[in-house]
Amino acid sequence: MKKWLVLLAIVAIVTAFTTVTKENKINNEEDIKKAVNKTLPLLQSSSHLFLENAGGCQSCHHQDLTAVTLSLAKEKGFTVNDSSLTEILNSVDTVIRARKDVLAQNGDPVAIVMSSAYQLWALWANKHQSNKLTDMLVKNLMQRQIHDGSWVSPNPRPPLEYYAFSATALMVSALQYYSPP
Repeated sequence: MKKWLVLLAIVAIVTAFTTVTKENKINNEEDIKKAVNKTLPLLQSSSHLFLENAGGCQSCHHQDLTAVTLSLAKEKGFTVNDSSLTEILNSVDTVIRARKDVLAQNGDPVAIVMSSAYQLWALWANKHQSNKLTDMLVKNLMQRQIHDGSWVSPNPRPPLEYYAFSATALMVSALQYYSPP
């Protein structure tokens, strides 16, 4: 009897995943496009509001991840407000420029690992060319690598910063695109 129940369960699962009709698939694609078109303006306005109200603070989730998302949306043909994206990228640039002297002395604490890695991801996603500042930032971050070859977040906040895996993946990505000469 157990064999028949297991077989019936397998058949039910396979059937459930294979009965999507072409009509349902088209509606899903349209629903996805509607959801993205509804969400993009909210992301852009929340990024602007955060910058306006945070006293010059630039945020991983409000600017960096939004810049990556807007870049991907733009590549897929969605409408993105270019002035909003420019504002975000300017905020990233301003934060990096503000650390120029500290970066030159290699004095930034380990806390910059996550924020700077997200900033570099945002810049790369938007095809920002490397320059002296990105070179200094990457060199500084390379020196934050720990003995086992990974990077760690000083603030283990789930889900994005909890494991060394996240920091290491972001840093490997940054090194691929912004390795100094």
